[in-house]
Order: sequence, then structure tokens, then C-alpha cells
Amino acid sequence: MCNQVQNKRTPTAIALALGILMVTFATPALAAAPPVSVIATSVSGSNVYVTVRNNTLLPQIRTVGVQVVLGDTAVWSYAPVTLLPFQTATVRAGFVGTVSAVISCGMSDDGNPM
Repeated sequence: MCNQVQNKRTPTAIALALGILMVTFATPALAAAPPVSVIATSVSGSNVYVTVRNNTLLPQIRTVGVQVVLGDTAVWSYAPVTLLPFQTATVRAGFVGTVSAVISCGMSDDGNPM
């Protein structure tokens, strides 16, 4: 009798374990934070200060791109940034005139923002 019960439990246990593994790996993963994220921006005259944070355990090298309005024209400025693991830094993007509005701010690792 004991042998017959064990014979039924083994395939059931294997099927249950495989089912749990399938459900675990088949579910979509939650979206992870980007490696480097923009925390804040602020404008002071002709400068835009962008605070960025490295969210990984690896050093990151990125280019921060800021698009602003100068008069009636949209203008881009780029600033490189190197961050150690979990470091937060503020990058300055300078312009030739007074910034009236920030249109967009983003970063990339290939020199082309966003």
C-alpha cells in the first residue's frame, strides 16, 4: 500500500513543481527603473540645471539633452555626465539667452537624447 501511495505522490509533486515554475516564469516582469533617471530640473537665467541619478550598481556614462525656448526658437543643449553606482549629480546645460521654458529633458548613452 505504501508503494502505491508514493507512486501517485511523485508524479503529482513533479507536476505541481513544474506548474509553479511555469507560472513564475510566464508572468510578465515588472518594469524596472531606467539605469539613469532625471529627478528634477530648474531654470536660472540662461542655465538649466538637471539632477540625475544612477539606479544601478555599475558606473554610467550618459548625455543629458535639454530642449528649451529662447525667444521664439526651440534650442537644444547637451551635457555629458558620468555617474558612479547610485550617485546623484546635477548637470548644467548653458544657453546664450534667457530661458523662458523647458520643453523636454532626457538622456541617452549614444549622444542622441531620448
